[in-house]
Amino acid sequence: MLTQPIAAGAAVVLCSDVVGGSSRAGRSGAVAGGAPGLSLERLSFELRRDFPGLRIVVAPGICESRAAAARAGERLGARTVVVGCRRARAIPAAAVFGSATGAGESVTTMRLVNLEAHDGADPTAVAEQAAARLRASLVAALCPGAEPPLVHSSRHARGSVARRRLVDAWRPDRAGVRTAGLVELEAVARALTGDARRLGLGVVIVCPEAAPSVRLGGGSLPLEVPSLEVVTAGWLLRLLADGVDAEVLGCEDDSCAARAEALTGLRDQLVEVVGEGAGCLRPPGAEPPSAHFTLHEPEATVSAMRALGRVARSTKGGAWRIESPAASLGEVGIAAEKCSACQCCVTACHTGALRADAGRVGSLRFVFDASLCPACGRCESVCPERAVSLRRVLDSATLGPPGIPIADVKSSPRCSRCGRPTAAGLTTTVVAERLSASHPRVVDRLRNASLCGDCLLLR
Repeated sequence: MLTQPIAAGAAVVLCSDVVGGSSRAGRSGAVAGGAPGLSLERLSFELRRDFPGLRIVVAPGICESRAAAARAGERLGARTVVVGCRRARAIPAAAVFGSATGAGESVTTMRLVNLEAHDGADPTAVAEQAAARLRASLVAALCPGAEPPLVHSSRHARGSVARRRLVDAWRPDRAGVRTAGLVELEAVARALTGDARRLGLGVVIVCPEAAPSVRLGGGSLPLEVPSLEVVTAGWLLRLLADGVDAEVLGCEDDSCAARAEALTGLRDQLVEVVGEGAGCLRPPGAEPPSAHFTLHEPEATVSAMRALGRVARSTKGGAWRIESPAASLGEVGIAAEKCSACQCCVTACHTGALRADAGRVGSLRFVFDASLCPACGRCESVCPERAVSLRRVLDSATLGPPGIPIADVKSSPRCSRCGRPTAAGLTTTVVAERLSASHPRVVDRLRNASLCGDCLLLR
């Protein structure tokens, strides 16, 4: 149970088109389109169990006009408002927010929740799922440092610089990034995962532009994200490890559809290789989702893989490996014969996944820890010799001992006088090959000199 305090007052405003029969508590029946209406009494019980003191009101016609939204705003009396209606996806958030604040209320956070139900769906299932969606939205709204929803801004950013900035702001594989948006999304995902497990449902990670919408009464709860480009394999693994079937639903945009296809393919591989069944891979009797639930990479992937590794239900005797462009961990390789030992790759690695240790005399040993690698590709992009390669993989070997040697690179010879490297530690043969056409005299000295630069000046 969440049982969260209501900070500075919070309210849920339900459109009358989702409440069965009328706006009076306890009445239920069919609403427009043949979909079952919500029992206000049951919904109030479900939400107030976790949010004591929550105010829940019904307002007519929120879906139909801005005037109706304004009338709802006059009755809010709360700083945090969650609005539930059948056409939430079609209402601009700015219009509802503007109507409420224009009525003179001090509303600071407003969320729209789509409560459209399947025709003929079981009323009990509809009520339970509606409560789960409203609960998740309240968690988001009350999350410390909560940001306004980015759903509607993504509609005008598809394929543009604005969309790129949106994705960059949310990417969970950036150096040390834990934006308020990602922390908020983690809280929502944790709430949805708990409700999905309790109700025997799955979770579908959905693009806000996806059509059709995920309706009440189906087999999944929606986790709406600003863009599927911010979703990683670790998110799918986290859901699967907690015993919740995971799906991905994209929109018609080419990049979004491609991302959804890649993530769906990876999810299918995970289910096939790691465990049996439709996706409920969590070990029997393991602990439920806890405060350690994270969507930040690479922690999300590694923690979920550890949870799955406890049961070793693989068809390959416990060891498994999946290589996919959607994988959220990397596997770095270094071609020792091309490497100049400049260590640019080590400097570029912001997670400490790649490091260089002193190996044998006159050599440098590169050590790689896959559990720290979010596959950002920086090490590969900065290598001047193109000696670094990166693959996106999920490998059970990642759970083994950290720090695997991947290359021993011969460094420059030592100065015969002072003992320091003659070429600042770089591999003279590789550097000489690069400079052979433009600096032949420097190359000759690199290949033949036994003194470092300082000792040459003192000679």
